[in-house]
Amino acid sequence: MYIDGLPSDKQPGLYVRRVDGQVLTDDEMIEYYSNPAKSVKRDCYIRYFTGIALITKQGTFTKELYDTPLKLSPIPNKNRKHNGNPLDVISLLVDGRYFNDLTDEERVSQDRKGEQEFTDFIINHLLMWDE
Repeated sequence: MYIDGLPSDKQPGLYVRRVDGQVLTDDEMIEYYSNPAKSVKRDCYIRYFTGIALITKQGTFTKELYDTPLKLSPIPNKNRKHNGNPLDVISLLVDGRYFNDLTDEERVSQDRKGEQEFTDFIINHLLMWDE
């Protein structure tokens, strides 16, 4: 995970829930990560990256997947219900809705793009071995 406006030494990277050696609760995460949006004088975005590595006899193949950036809100959604990621309550979509307010259908649609890229990557490399 990468957050616009945070210095490189404060970027969460893989360790989103760990800050300065402490494991944060959901509420602590929401408070901690809403602060950058309060402190910068411009829109602040949260970006998720996924790296894939496929290691075979033919070589090592890698791909980076990038989710659509979400605007980081300084004000958490009053609806604190989320499906696994507490930061969904401070992540805003382009249309201004909080990510955690998506319907199940909308959330599945959001996930499909990344899943399709992942699947295409694997299939393309498997097909390469058939040639």
